[in-house]
Amino acid sequence: MTDGGAGFENAQIDVATLPDVAGVALEPAIPAYPRYSVTVHGAFGLAATLAVGAFVGLVVDLRWGAVAALAGLLLVAVPLAVYGRLYARRFGWALREHDVMTHTGVWWRTATVLPLVRIQHVELASGPIERGFGTRRLQVFSAASGSADLTIYGLTPERAQRVREHLLRWVGEEPGGHDGA
Repeated sequence: MTDGGAGFENAQIDVATLPDVAGVALEPAIPAYPRYSVTVHGAFGLAATLAVGAFVGLVVDLRWGAVAALAGLLLVAVPLAVYGRLYARRFGWALREHDVMTHTGVWWRTATVLPLVRIQHVELASGPIERGFGTRRLQVFSAASGSADLTIYGLTPERAQRVREHLLRWVGEEPGGHDGA
């Protein structure tokens, strides 16, 4: 359909002919990443539990503080650690010819696809606990946002560097200027 001679066309696409993203073979995080995730989530839950237990112990009674800490451990810290493991085990990513994608989430699943030609900046990041577990994360930014549009978790330092270098090859090139190498 044209707009009266100006040459603009906007043909409808048959959705059945689109590629199936569900069929993409995702790379999992390295085995150390679930351990890291359990540690971080569990430590957060443990800190919150101890803080509540100490508060109750100071305000009410030490015995009730111990009960509150134990209840918090069972109701907060352990479920958070389990959530951390599930999150890490369900995380996956793929680097394809024209885009990079991640699948994240436990209850609310998110699939993010970022075209390589939209990448503006790539950061290799790790905190002290991540480094202790030998895991790194790669944050990928587009021009549209001030925060990371996509983050790949649970990479070895070597793999993170290789993927970063591959993605950075796209940053300085003109759209359509990549030869596929």
